[in-house]
Amino acid sequence: MQKFLIGGGDRIAFPYGETPLEDDIKMLLKKYDYNVLNFNNNDALRIAKTEKGNKAQPIKITKALANISRLKDKDGNIIEPKAKNFVDLFADAKSREGKAMEKKLGLIVIFARHPYDIAGMSYGRTWRSCMHLVDGKLREFVKKDIKFGTIAVYLTNANDETLSNPLARILVKPYVNMKNDQDVILYPEAKTYGEIDNPKKFIDYLDYVLEKVQNMDGEYKLLSCLNPDSTRNIVTPKNSVTRQTILAKLNRGTKLSNIEINMITNSEREEYIDKQISIYFKWKPNIDDTDLEDVALTEDELNIITPIEKEDYLDERIGDFYRTVFFKNTTNRRIYTLHDFEIEHMTNKQLDVYYEIMHEKEEENYL
Repeated sequence: MQKFLIGGGDRIAFPYGETPLEDDIKMLLKKYDYNVLNFNNNDALRIAKTEKGNKAQPIKITKALANISRLKDKDGNIIEPKAKNFVDLFADAKSREGKAMEKKLGLIVIFARHPYDIAGMSYGRTWRSCMHLVDGKLREFVKKDIKFGTIAVYLTNANDETLSNPLARILVKPYVNMKNDQDVILYPEAKTYGEIDNPKKFIDYLDYVLEKVQNMDGEYKLLSCLNPDSTRNIVTPKNSVTRQTILAKLNRGTKLSNIEINMITNSEREEYIDKQISIYFKWKPNIDDTDLEDVALTEDELNIITPIEKEDYLDERIGDFYRTVFFKNTTNRRIYTLHDFEIEHMTNKQLDVYYEIMHEKEEENYL
């Protein structure tokens, strides 16, 4: 992989899922007296030292990793920050449906940097995008992707090394260190094209592989002349101190900034949004004492959830606004302003009432 990234051939292929992940997990578990029995079954042994000798206790690999991820030094810092990431990667890599599909199809990953492969990233495929060579709205960026080293990573069947019928693809693009413009890495966008069972597994898999073969230090921003294919404009190593701070905020249910949201995995984003929605509805009964505007979802957060969840949430959010105005009896009530993306969800009748209310609010403030 490293040879390919610094100047090997135009394509390289290897089996999907076969990464150093298992070896890394074995080494980490062994360091803390755990022995792996069977990766596919998630089985391990915990070796406990007693006066009568060593005693082996069955334990799940994911449980052992979770135990290690919580270990802290005397200053309260996480000792093994990579253990939490291993839990997510292991869960994805060993998912029963994904494993069965891999055995059935014999999937491979192909890193392709030839201009033909970049130009054809959305041409003659089962998917289309704004980078389609003929009618894509952003097709002018294809030349820049070729010029500045974007790599197209395809997931396909083992007998399709010519990429005649790939199943999915992700773009890997140059990111520049925000404190050192001479430090450039390659990192995946957080968006897949094509129909596969577990898109986030494909993304997290490439995150892991590319962090493994590159030295990352600090925060990196997508090369500004390239078109962003996702919200992942800034990245940071998943085992960095910054990331651990973000994960701590995630566990507490604290609001994350857009930059911080882009630094977590897709599965962590889902967990984050679930918590934020839960916090919003938890505070609703206390609306007289709490400004719901402080805990409402942002537009970027809304884009992470499904369309149905988004529809339900916006309906509830608009309904909450009118309940605060018409049905709550308090002199301390604060009438908050809805965001543009929330207003766009309103009916014409709701809009008329909303603007009338906001006009009255402006007059009261003026007086």
